[in-house]
Amino acid sequence: MGIKDLELEFETEEEVTKTNSDAIEVDIDLDFSANVEERPKRIPKPKPIPASLDPNPNPIAAENVRSLEEARSHSSSISAKVTKDVDVLKSEIAKLKAEILNVKKDSDVRVAVAEAEKDFLVEHVSNAKLLDHQVTQLLRSIHKKAPGTAAEVQSIKKLLVEFLNKSR
Repeated sequence: MGIKDLELEFETEEEVTKTNSDAIEVDIDLDFSANVEERPKRIPKPKPIPASLDPNPNPIAAENVRSLEEARSHSSSISAKVTKDVDVLKSEIAKLKAEILNVKKDSDVRVAVAEAEKDFLVEHVSNAKLLDHQVTQLLRSIHKKAPGTAAEVQSIKKLLVEFLNKSR
């Protein structure tokens, strides 16, 4: 079989330039076959309509524009909702910060009061022990000078110990 049996078809440059269209045709059909019976029939490709004559140049693009406008309105409603939600969250955060600050102030006051109370109790107990020691020394001195006052000295010591135990 020779190259003459292939029956190749080519478009001429005149056929390509006749369309006067701005559209570029990329589709090129080449059919190769050794037998005429096996060769598929060539389907002619429709000629594109020039852009100046087409009333609706791209109906899909018009639908996409509508979809884009709907998307923008939907997007703006979503962004408005998000902005509102963000504002609500910011106000809640501000409230929580204020509440935390109040709790911190209350805890600082309670800690300061507890420290002052501890210092007061330490000083009070120290003074009470010193008083107990001093009174005990005086009672011993009184007991040495007047041994007959032993019962009264014991009563004074007992009252002093009870007072110190109650004040702790």
